[in-house]
Amino acid sequence: MNSDFGERRRPSRLVIALLAASSLLLVAAVTLIIVLMTDDGDASTPVPTPTPSATATPSASATPSATPTATASAEPTLPPSPIRSFESSTTEVNCTAAGSIPLTFTWDTAGTTVSFGIGTEAADAEPYETGLPAVGTITVDYQCGQPAGWQQYSIAVFLGSEIVARDTILVSE
Repeated sequence: MNSDFGERRRPSRLVIALLAASSLLLVAAVTLIIVLMTDDGDASTPVPTPTPSATATPSASATPSATPTATASAEPTLPPSPIRSFESSTTEVNCTAAGSIPLTFTWDTAGTTVSFGIGTEAADAEPYETGLPAVGTITVDYQCGQPAGWQQYSIAVFLGSEIVARDTILVSE
C-alpha cells in the first residue's frame, strides 16, 4: 500500500502565491461589477472607484498567512433635487405706472403635484393654489405698494401626499 494517503502535503509557495493572486482578481472583478451596476450614467458626477489591495506573505510554517483584503471607501452621493427649476418672468417690477403687474412663474419638478404660495415660504401650509402639475406655469398679479417693497412666492413639491421640497422667489419693486 502507498503511505501517501495518510500524509498531508504542505502547499508550495507557488500555490500560495497563485491563491493570493486569484483572490485579488476575484475582489477586483466583484468591485468592477458593483461599480458598473450602480453607475447612474451621469457623466458630470465622478464616481469614486474602490481600490482593492492584497498582501500575501508565505512563510515556512505549516499554516500559510496569505490574507487578501479589499479596502473600498466611497463617498455617499446626494440624490438629485426634486426641483429642477423654479423661475419668475421677472424678480423686479416697476410700480410707477400700474397698481398690479402680471408675473408668470414656471417650475419643473420630479414630484407628482405642486402647491403655489404667495406671501409665504411654505406653500404647502399656506397655498394660493394646490394640486398643480409637477411641471407647470401660473400667472398671478403682483400688487404694487407692498409694505416691505417686495413679495415672496413659493412652491412646495409633493410626491404622493409627502412634501419632498420647497423653493422661494422674492420679487421686489
